[in-house]
Amino acid sequence: MNVAPPKVFISYRREETAGHAGRLYDAIGARFGERNVFMDVDLAPGIDFVEQITEAVGACDALLVVMGPTWATTLDDRGHARLADPNDFVRLELETALRRPDVRVIPLLVAGASMPDPDDLPESVRTLARRNALGLSDLRWRDDVRRLVSTLEELREGPRDLAETAAGDPPAATGPARRRWRLLAGAALAVGGIALAATLVFDGGNGASGIRGPALIPAGHRLVAERSLTAPHSPRYTLALSVPRQAAPAPLTMSLLGAQGRKPLRFVERKPLPDPRFAKDSYVTDLTLDPKGDGSAGGNLSWRVVADDHSTQVNCYFFVSLGGISGPNC
Repeated sequence: MNVAPPKVFISYRREETAGHAGRLYDAIGARFGERNVFMDVDLAPGIDFVEQITEAVGACDALLVVMGPTWATTLDDRGHARLADPNDFVRLELETALRRPDVRVIPLLVAGASMPDPDDLPESVRTLARRNALGLSDLRWRDDVRRLVSTLEELREGPRDLAETAAGDPPAATGPARRRWRLLAGAALAVGGIALAATLVFDGGNGASGIRGPALIPAGHRLVAERSLTAPHSPRYTLALSVPRQAAPAPLTMSLLGAQGRKPLRFVERKPLPDPRFAKDSYVTDLTLDPKGDGSAGGNLSWRVVADDHSTQVNCYFFVSLGGISGPNC
């Protein structure tokens, strides 16, 4: 009898672990098929985002929580911990999964992160601290991901021990969840050929850009990292990095959208980066945008190329304005 592959939802913070999450998506998608790996919820205007996240996460078999060193302490524009906000997307994803006995929650520690102290977590997600975490090391990436894949494969072999679920969590029927997943997956695949992983567009903590899909990245590309900037008395910018989905080394591409004042963001320029190329095991470690007095913004991009037991750090500097992208110089 054929056993269906597990449905996996990857939860992460874009400003901290987008590179690791994208790399993980590629590895798990290669094993179970991209249509079985869900990374971002694509929200149409007027959609209840709490309901949409609940539907998407509740329809998966496993929630992978990619946690960097500042996962629990990342601050919003007001200086408050984002995890303390009941409307924080990461918190909503985690709350939904922890309430469901049919969803396995697996913390994944990257970039030297450790599990947060239970007292630093909101009450609604505090049971996360009792889940066994798996570390994903940059230099042992293949071996660590192989261990994770083995764990996910066990989900296909039958009911698991539900003792790990917090006491009092309500039961959930798996049948409707599977049907919801199929509906969500079918809808996502039907929109312009956009792959399932790509398109809820939020900035790195500064507000929603409102631009989704091909306007942000070229067709056939996957989103690697994204950052937006909304500064007082300055134009607004959203910068996305993408790479072709094929495994071979390929140019990393910058896509810039910008707007003055309250005008809608518009496409400004798309530019492939110079060599070195973004290889299969490359991932972005840092992407920043800082406002300048003339209305432009200075940017810094770092990514790491991993090959066997060696890794190389690449740093690029660039400027963006409503006139386009200057650089980058790598």
